[in-house]
Amino acid sequence: MNFAELLRTLKLKVSRNTDDAAQKAAINWAIREIASEDTSWEWLQIKDYPITTVGIYSTGTITLTQASRSVVLATGTWPSTAGNLGTKLKISGDSSFYEVRKRVSNSEIELKYPYGLATAAGQGYQLFQDAYIAPTDMKRGNYIRDPNGTYEPLPYMEDIDMDRAYFTSFNSGDPWAFNTDTKGLVRIYPAPEDARTLMLTYFRNHPPLVNNDDRALMDDDFHNAIITGAMIFLADTYETTFEKSKLQKEYDRMIEKLKSNNKPPAGTVITRRSPYSGRLDDYYGEEYPRTWPGTIT
Repeated sequence: MNFAELLRTLKLKVSRNTDDAAQKAAINWAIREIASEDTSWEWLQIKDYPITTVGIYSTGTITLTQASRSVVLATGTWPSTAGNLGTKLKISGDSSFYEVRKRVSNSEIELKYPYGLATAAGQGYQLFQDAYIAPTDMKRGNYIRDPNGTYEPLPYMEDIDMDRAYFTSFNSGDPWAFNTDTKGLVRIYPAPEDARTLMLTYFRNHPPLVNNDDRALMDDDFHNAIITGAMIFLADTYETTFEKSKLQKEYDRMIEKLKSNNKPPAGTVITRRSPYSGRLDDYYGEEYPRTWPGTIT
């Protein structure tokens, strides 16, 4: 069913006291509710969205001035990606990381915050990018494949643990963990030494239906649940004569049946939060579950 057909079906079941705008809002509300009932609906999954990483740059030396944001490079040229969102500067002998705000010129970048230590010249450094802009419709990341790496798929590492890992010991090489934060970014650990293409599989937010021929992402099995959910919305919002409790029971029964039919086929990759979250030492030990996540059997 498209949007117009869903509206016609709903009109047959509701009071004439509700106008088209209210019924359209009800249908979109129902679709959002169904999408949020299970974050792993197969029809919300997008596979192999490419994320191209940026390699580490460390040519030449840099000069930093106390209380200044400017970082001046000698005997080198800042790469065109130096101002990318998610770019950071690691200075030799300094355990801190400095976020880069923008690339000013071939020889200068600007930090997000003024440099707080004493002025220093001739410093070794590493410029790296550990975060990349996520797809605009992403609700949550599922897993990442690194076709050219050692660990596939990459397990999920909580944001706070990734921060600790970077601050404890800066590492670079084949990525073996990722997360999706609340700022619309995909973070990778450790920072890749070279440019490579990682493949992200994620679950998206359901777009609203606007035009008459717009179709919901789910198949026809979900349409009765959409209509029932829309009726619940109208009963809540417009105090219509529907028996809400009866509708809610029917809706819940539909959703449970749809969930039971949503089990992925055998061999499908699934992800969970790493059971090692919060135990940082295990990130560096042999016990780290590199085969995580697993597959449906």
